This record gives sequence, structure tokens and C-alpha cells, in this order.
Amino acid sequence: EAEVVGPGIGKIVRGNPENVTSQDSFGNLEVSPPVTVGETEYPYGRIYWGESESRGIDPALAEFLEENGAQDPFQLDVSWLCVGHVDEFVAFVPNQSSPKGFKVAIADTKRAWELLEGMDPATQLPKYYEDYGLYTVGQLVDDAQARALNDETQEIWIDPAKAKLMTELGLEESDFIYIPDVFERVPQCFGTQAALIPGMVNLVVDNPRSGPSRIFLADPFVRSDLDDQTTDPFIAEVRRIMPPEHEVVFVDNWDAYHVALG
Repeated sequence: EAEVVGPGIGKIVRGNPENVTSQDSFGNLEVSPPVTVGETEYPYGRIYWGESESRGIDPALAEFLEENGAQDPFQLDVSWLCVGHVDEFVAFVPNQSSPKGFKVAIADTKRAWELLEGMDPATQLPKYYEDYGLYTVGQLVDDAQARALNDETQEIWIDPAKAKLMTELGLEESDFIYIPDVFERVPQCFGTQAALIPGMVNLVVDNPRSGPSRIFLADPFVRSDLDDQTTDPFIAEVRRIMPPEHEVVFVDNWDAYHVALG
């Protein structure tokens, strides 16, 4: 803290520190880039966070943020997620060629299934066998329960979140890029969900004032040769759709974050 706080930089604490949970953390407490919604301009973007009936950010913090009229907060439903952070299914990526200056990366389970169905079903999945008992792509594609869960997730949770983002941020269809994602139920989280394929939408943008910009994403490991990322169709798809001004880097976070639920 002593290294960060200084002239022009400080901190504000609202609420009882004993009430703070991961819901109050960045990852669940986010802000959009500057947007114009109708005739209303938000030069500092709009604050948003994930919330459900049973959890959300500290009420005192929410009240403080809602009193900030300049960034007019709104909420997205995260009741379906185990960890319950909005960055598990939506993120913003700078894009110089976009009229708005950014794209919205959002999870897309249907695109994930299309990619899986286009693969050789005999493709081995060493990482998934180790922790999930999935030996081949065909095993996942043929899992009717997994497919039904992800179709339902898209229809009931992700698509409505996208519609709300469009309304609250004045977005159009062309403002989105679709990140292939597959979710699973997590028994220890009362049947809520987490990413089965490491969540690439939960990305980090390194956008320095000088030098190349980079986007860091989780390596999905949807391939038999773990050392050759060029053979992974999920990596190829994300490289294809990401704004070309960024270097796209896939990081192995399997043990450190993925199987540990972030």
C-alpha cells in the first residue's frame, strides 16, 4: 500500500471490513470503457457488478457506488456461477478500428460445441483425463448432459446478460466477440457452475502507453500435444477473432487457477 498511495492516489473504504467477500473484489466489480447510451454520455464508463439473491457486494459499498451518478451502476446476474464473478463470462478488449474503441468479449457455449464437433473425436485430451476423466474429444461431444447444460446456460444466463449489456451500454451486435466456453456443474458449490475448459474470457489486457499491447488468456488445452498450441482449435479461433493490434498470449493456469476454481 505504501508503494501505491501517494500524491493524487488514495483509497476509500466503505462498509464493515468484516463483511468484505470476494464479491467486492475486482473481477466482480468492474467498469466499462466510456460509452454513450441514447443521449447520455458516460465519459468514465459505467460501473457494473455481479449479484444474486444470496450474495453481492457489500450493501454499504453498493450504496456508495450508486450515489456516484457519473457512472450509474448496474448489475448482472451471477447466481448460476460457483465463484460468482462477472469476469467469468464478460470482458472488454480495446480495439482501435471499432467505432466505440473496444469489443466486448463474451462466453459462447454454442461456438465451443461447434469447434468440438469439428475435431477428430479420437483426439486425446491429456489434461482433461487427468482431472475430469475425459480421455477424448468424442467423450465430451457425446455427453448429452453436458451439452444440455451448456445450451441451457447460454439461453438462460449468458444471452440475457448480453441483452442487458446492450441496453445498459448502448451496444450493437457488432460490438461483441464470442469466446468459446464450456461450463460444468460443481457439486461442492450447490450445483452452480464453473468453466470446464479454462475460461478464456477471464482475460487480462496489458495496454501500456508505449510498446505493444498484449492480451493474456488461459490456455484451453483442447489438444493432444500439450506443447504445441498451434494444434489447438480453440486457440486458433480466439486468435482469429481478437483485435489484430494485440499480441495474444495463452498462459498455463491449469493447476494454479483453473482446477482450483480461480
